[in-house]
Amino acid sequence: MPGPLSPTSLPRRKAAGDQRLIDDVQCLSLRAGEEGATQYLMRCGQVPDAMAAFGPAEAIEPRLRASMNLPEGSAEDYIAAHCADDRFDCDLLRAIAEANRKWGTATGAKLVGSVERWLAMPPAERAAALPELAPVVFTGGGELKQVQPGQRRADPAYDSHAERLAQAVRELFAVQNGARLASDMAAGLRAGQAFAAAYARAKRSAGVADFNDLIAWTRRLLATPGMGEWVRYKLDRRTDHILVDESQDTNREQWEIVQALAGEYFAGAGAAEGRARTLFMVGDFKQAIFGFQGTDPREFEAARRWVRDQSAALLEAEDDAGAGAALEFRDLSIEASFRSAPAVLDVVDKVIGEVGYRNMGLPEPPKDHVAHFSTRPGMVELWKPFAAAASEEEEEGEEGWLGEDARLYASQLARQVRRWLDSAPTMASTRRPLSAGDVLILVRSRGELASLIVARLFEEGVPVAGIDRLHLQEPIAVKDLLAAITFAVQPLDDLNLANLLVSPLVGWSQELLLELAYGRGEIALWQRLGERSGERPEFAEAREMLGSLLAMADYPTPHRFLETVLTGPIEGRRKLYGRLGLAARDPIDELLASALDFEAQEIASLDRFLAWFARGEVEIKRDPSAPANAVRVMTVHGAKGLEAPLVILADATANPDKLGGPQRTLSFPVPGIGQVPLLRPRKAEQVTPFAELIAAEKEADLQEHWRLLYVGLTRAIDRLVVAGIEPKTKDGARPDNCWHIRVERALVSLGAAPEPDDHWGEVLRYRGSVRAAAVKPKAAASPLPPPPVPDWARTPAPPEARPPRPLAPSAIAHDREAAPPPSEAQRAAAVRGTLIHQLLERLADVEPGHRHAAALRWRERSGGVPDAAAREEIASTVCEVLSHADYAPLFGPGSLAEAPLAAALPDGTVIAGTVDRLLVEPDCISVIDFKTGRVPESDSAIPASHRAQMHAYSNALRVIFPGRKVRAALLYTGAPRLFDLDC
Repeated sequence: MPGPLSPTSLPRRKAAGDQRLIDDVQCLSLRAGEEGATQYLMRCGQVPDAMAAFGPAEAIEPRLRASMNLPEGSAEDYIAAHCADDRFDCDLLRAIAEANRKWGTATGAKLVGSVERWLAMPPAERAAALPELAPVVFTGGGELKQVQPGQRRADPAYDSHAERLAQAVRELFAVQNGARLASDMAAGLRAGQAFAAAYARAKRSAGVADFNDLIAWTRRLLATPGMGEWVRYKLDRRTDHILVDESQDTNREQWEIVQALAGEYFAGAGAAEGRARTLFMVGDFKQAIFGFQGTDPREFEAARRWVRDQSAALLEAEDDAGAGAALEFRDLSIEASFRSAPAVLDVVDKVIGEVGYRNMGLPEPPKDHVAHFSTRPGMVELWKPFAAAASEEEEEGEEGWLGEDARLYASQLARQVRRWLDSAPTMASTRRPLSAGDVLILVRSRGELASLIVARLFEEGVPVAGIDRLHLQEPIAVKDLLAAITFAVQPLDDLNLANLLVSPLVGWSQELLLELAYGRGEIALWQRLGERSGERPEFAEAREMLGSLLAMADYPTPHRFLETVLTGPIEGRRKLYGRLGLAARDPIDELLASALDFEAQEIASLDRFLAWFARGEVEIKRDPSAPANAVRVMTVHGAKGLEAPLVILADATANPDKLGGPQRTLSFPVPGIGQVPLLRPRKAEQVTPFAELIAAEKEADLQEHWRLLYVGLTRAIDRLVVAGIEPKTKDGARPDNCWHIRVERALVSLGAAPEPDDHWGEVLRYRGSVRAAAVKPKAAASPLPPPPVPDWARTPAPPEARPPRPLAPSAIAHDREAAPPPSEAQRAAAVRGTLIHQLLERLADVEPGHRHAAALRWRERSGGVPDAAAREEIASTVCEVLSHADYAPLFGPGSLAEAPLAAALPDGTVIAGTVDRLLVEPDCISVIDFKTGRVPESDSAIPASHRAQMHAYSNALRVIFPGRKVRAALLYTGAPRLFDLDC
């Protein structure tokens, strides 16, 4: 959104003298990179109140320095002062140098030289040279060096000397790094404040609001003295029951609104009115998994305490008063699971015990689950981590950005699903054979592995719905269609053309592309295709198809271009579905919708659409609960609330510390307001209070990691599979905090023993105490054969019949009469004719006796004729025409001026136009048209275009008024002269 911080506005800022903002944005970009800076500013834009409450721009850096316990004033001066002889323990340095000198090694001599050079410097230079002194006691990684035996023999107290020097240097580095960090953070905050204010102004000017605005405005309204009480009073009159669903994912700001609405419940007035008031909160701490959206399950616990305390106070007050009408606080728990089999719930409970309820962030130990379907058989499997070396070799696929183990694992997983569908075991919950719609594959994040699993499932012929959410720029179908547009705009882009040739739209193999492209030198690929189009049928077909794209490149809109590619002779939609499956349907439809959206906002051209599309980021969301007989691949976050008879946790060996991208921000609390985003300190910069905030954040993330495991495990109804890829470490050891290890420990504690498996090497299986029994399957519906496709569905539609375009009579024939350039007299006659034309239009409705005087007045005042004789001549001429015996009725009562008419002639031609005068009589229709051009000398000299025009008018009038005589005439106002026409 354009604003004061947009790239185009920076030059204007500089010209206006706002150099500090320019410097702050530059500092932010250097620190976080372009993408990181954009994300940081957007985070600031989401919390404008907290950003403004952080203080004025000039007070930001001092506030940060105070929170970091940094000294006031210049950090350089502070460090220089502490490097002086009277502040720094120089004797300690000399003792270290003497010990290394006695050590007598080259390493010791090097350390002696570093110490002596540093001691010889003045304090200011010593401060700058601290990085040269640090290697005396620190390694390159910042760790304390190990004391060598020779150093210890030279001075038995060398260990103590090294530790003291390290502490002194570390403290100075902390000030130096802290000052630099505070400066960078302050620059980011100042830029963020400016952006947040500009973003808010832009939203207000556009008349829009986001969800954060609605929450903030509601909180502010309810807290406004006077107005807030009145609003709460009006709401309280109509609100007796409040239900807060998914309470564990409700944040502090939303709880404040709930408490403001429910505050009157505990005032006691409701009891006096005989009203029953309830506040019902539904939530599960174990399912709090949306911390990345700013939720905190601890706010749920705080809200419960608030309700409990308010209820207790009200009950106590009513006991004292003897009313006894208050409702007590009830903390109800539902342990019964109406979804999962007992075997699955056994494993879930053991995993919670293995992880520990406190490590999951739970306020108290949860009760064990009770299966509602207690007799339902189930099974939990833990597959041995997949290792590429243990699998057969496979031809390397196109997913070169992924490791071989990931590609082979995705293929193995897809083949396993295929085997399950082929064997089709009857599921206890559905009493039907396993189908593709019964399989749910879960991953931690939407990444390359999820996309690869979808591709491999499709390759194995398994119906797959695709990833539940993805960006529109990512699907291959979208990239192929954009490649077609790019080719139409720039056919000499060799890389794009190569991509298009091997896409499903053209269908070449890599070998065929190599045959065309190899050895062409500087010749463009498109030119090369044209030169060799006669050598192979594939070359000729591609040349013809791509030529059709170029032929229409300049005319259609982006949507029409894409629709032509998809449904025209190229049959792009059929080809894309055939290669990529029905998972490509949603991205294709979203791309078409984006093209329509673009055309509503911009000038519709293909090159502008490409530039517009590249700037945006459209996210596609599929409804995962929609009925579809296809395997679903999604994140655990996306699967919350869903279930499936067979669930696979596909990346359970992933290290939680390495999941997700690099974090660039750190939330810093502002008391009473909220949290502001700060640039995240690097490892060497993590000082108080940021080190504590980062540690707390890591702990919260790990707690959510375990809660996410709980959600993933409880999606399974009958069968749960936990799998993953063996980590790339020396011994293949899994991280201790990965899901795979904790589930393995739970299974072992339940007595599960390893079983050999032909496909996964070794599998842990737990079936619980309910043994599988024969399940009587439901009667399967007879599959219907695919409907036949009629021939007309494969035949291009004929051109759509359209009504003929209305034809203006004045455009029927061109005036091609040769005429010399007009003389002065002819130009004067043309001006005179225009004046007569104007008078004819104005005087027709004037009484005949007053026409002459009215003409003189108009010509004198508005007509631009200063000469009285000329005015008299023109007025007389016009009045003569209007009173002509043959044409007076055309200018009399009942006649029409500037009369529009339209008619479809018997030959299909549509005539539409406007005549100057029209008179409709019972037996005759009279029409006259004025011409201000050159006056013909006779009937034969009337221009053909004028005759054709009046002929068209006459034919249209005969259709409009059938059976009546039509009389047509032309009035050339330059003379003036009337001509009757035989039409």
